[in-house]
Amino acid sequence: GDQDKLRAATQSMQLSKGKERELADLVDTTLSQISSLKEKIGKQAYDQSSAVYADSRMYMLLLIIGGVGVGIALGIIISRNITKPLGAAVDAANRLAEGDLTTKLEATSKDEVGQLVAAFSNMVKKISTVVEDVTTSSDNVASGSQQLSSTSEQLSQGSTEQASAAEEASSSMEEMASNIKQNADNAH
Repeated sequence: GDQDKLRAATQSMQLSKGKERELADLVDTTLSQISSLKEKIGKQAYDQSSAVYADSRMYMLLLIIGGVGVGIALGIIISRNITKPLGAAVDAANRLAEGDLTTKLEATSKDEVGQLVAAFSNMVKKISTVVEDVTTSSDNVASGSQQLSSTSEQLSQGSTEQASAAEEASSSMEEMASNIKQNADNAH
């Protein structure tokens, strides 16, 4: 009996160790599979994040290049919106300096440059008005001067005619006086 019990206990232990070993092997295999799976998932996540990083970097570079391009384009547009009206104002000032009072400027914007062009346009209009007024006044003075000269000539001609008539009258009176004297002498 005791030996049987011992044998049975040994067999039971060996069976139990075999089952434990199988369970341990199963756990080891399962843990290895889980570890491999985790490693595989980690590699996939790394590959995905590397791809996202590369894409993000490309998009950022494109956005930066696009932003710089838009900035340059806006700079050119703004520069032209400033220099074009100022150039027109400079041209108008040069034409005005050369005596062209028909110079016209139109303000196309309401910003500071547009206000400057509008003010310059008003100045050109005022100068044109002043020059027209001076020209009109000058023409009026010239016309008045001509009228005064003409009146002076008429007065001079009238004086000459009166002097001539007075001379004729004086000559006629002398002639009459001479005739009267002669008649008186003949009557005596």
